[in-house]
Amino acid sequence: MKYGSNYWEQFGPKIGRNVRLFSDLEHDHWILVETNSDIVDFCEQPLETSVLVDGSHVKSVPDMWVRYKNGNECVRQSKSAEFCCDNFYQYAAISSFYAWV
Repeated sequence: MKYGSNYWEQFGPKIGRNVRLFSDLEHDHWILVETNSDIVDFCEQPLETSVLVDGSHVKSVPDMWVRYKNGNECVRQSKSAEFCCDNFYQYAAISSFYAWV
């Protein structure tokens, strides 16, 4: 089911519950995660991070945490190339959660 222009709520067979996605890009990414047989578990928007950039705290929430069959884990963020180039502070916050995993 799709709400508005960019909110999606759908059942995730891999995790057995509804997932909430807040953009079409996140939805497309979720489809890739659901259909990737190497990914055995995931959680959307698993944490909020904060990083200090030029004296200001910049917060970010990653799109997804995933676990692979081999036990490896990673945190993923879906952003357009234009977004990352035009939003340095947000990009810095996004980068901060890679240290979390």
